[in-house]
Amino acid sequence: MFKEMYRNMNERIHPDQELVDKILRFAGGNKSETIKAKKLLLKPAAVLAMLLVIALTVTPILASNVTLIYQIMYNVSPAIAQFFVPVQESCEDNGIRMEVVSAYIHDNVAEIYITMQDLAGERIDETIDLYDSYSINRPFDSSATCELVGYDEATKNGNFSYIHNRVGQQKNSWG
Repeated sequence: MFKEMYRNMNERIHPDQELVDKILRFAGGNKSETIKAKKLLLKPAAVLAMLLVIALTVTPILASNVTLIYQIMYNVSPAIAQFFVPVQESCEDNGIRMEVVSAYIHDNVAEIYITMQDLAGERIDETIDLYDSYSINRPFDSSATCELVGYDEATKNGNFSYIHNRVGQQKNSWG
């Protein structure tokens, strides 16, 4: 009895004919509407892809040349900021030239060989100590040592070995 009553109730329900026609047109392969829908989606996707490429291209340039941009990026995410800042081989400021001669990164250790040369005066000698004269922004716990490994009186060049250890991470976790 319930079965008959249920079937009779369902047989009285019919979908709107306009809805049925619309579904049949769409399923029947109205290709012009399908192509229009695809084109409508492709344009925003292409624009988004182009904007992404521009952002990824311009951001490293801005980060390396505009200190404010680097500081903002570092405040948002230190790991991203360090990813975007290109390594400079050498630079000069106030008559002192700093050069990164070589770097070796392995496991959780970065070993960097740096030279400092006074081009204008007598500020660098065999007593120079960078222990409290530098800072490195990093997004992780670490320890570091920096020691004078040589000094050339003729060129006023101080040679430093800088060793930076990442603390509490697995091997090969720099990044």
